[in-house]
Amino acid sequence: MDRLSPVTRICKVGFTMENELHFIGIDVAKAKLDVDILRPDGRHRCKKFDNTLSGHEALVRWLRGHDVNRAHVCMESTSTYMEDAAAHLSDAGYTVSIINPRPQ
Repeated sequence: MDRLSPVTRICKVGFTMENELHFIGIDVAKAKLDVDILRPDGRHRCKKFDNTLSGHEALVRWLRGHDVNRAHVCMESTSTYMEDAAAHLSDAGYTVSIINPRPQ
């Protein structure tokens, strides 16, 4: 016997990954970006990118290739190393938050 209500089953059938909000964490260093996508289904995808313009472009292509069209990106504030990547992701349409990793 199916314990899901009819409404739940309808929502489950209509589920599409491309319209769901993904969460992306980025560990920022001078030379590299270590990226982790948390998908709505709980799975992770991880990859490293150069912290350069070509690396930022490759990151956006990789995200689009995984149907990440809506996302909230959280990056640590590391000197000025995150600024170009944050701007590139924001220009690509992603919401970007920069956090201070040091507790106050």
